[in-house]
Amino acid sequence: KILELGCGVGRLTKHLLLSGYDVTAVDNSPEMLEFVPAQATKVCSNIEELALDVAFDAAILASNLMNVPSASQRSAFLGACHRHLRPGGAFLFEHYDPAWLASAAIGPAGQRGEVRVHSDRLERYPDHVEISLRFRLGAEQWLHHFAAVSLDEEQLCAALVEAGFKPP
Repeated sequence: KILELGCGVGRLTKHLLLSGYDVTAVDNSPEMLEFVPAQATKVCSNIEELALDVAFDAAILASNLMNVPSASQRSAFLGACHRHLRPGGAFLFEHYDPAWLASAAIGPAGQRGEVRVHSDRLERYPDHVEISLRFRLGAEQWLHHFAAVSLDEEQLCAALVEAGFKPP
């Protein structure tokens, strides 16, 4: 059983289901959960408030939620992951590369498979960066606006230990 938090458009969920995993996908947006395949269990909830009566073999904190600027929100996300794992369960998380956050600029931002990415807006503040990315797939496009704080390996490890995970 895998718990995927911040499932977004369900890409990872689809791959996990195809690999035979039982997936519970969590997002606070009903619109985003519509993209999640019907074979997954869908839960509409804020991650930090999640309280399921199930222990999972693995928890995945997706969508670069580790990089939220609020340390208390990041701690709440990690706490939700920790309390939903069975003893010995695996925890995986996605985070922004500090070098990418430091060098990101307005303009083309690369390509992932057939999806082209363009940075439409970028504002740097002393403690975080705000970015608007435009994703294009054929004639379809969507915008993703977010704020992110850069976390080095030491900061990531400290956040994990604070949430109850064992040091790497």
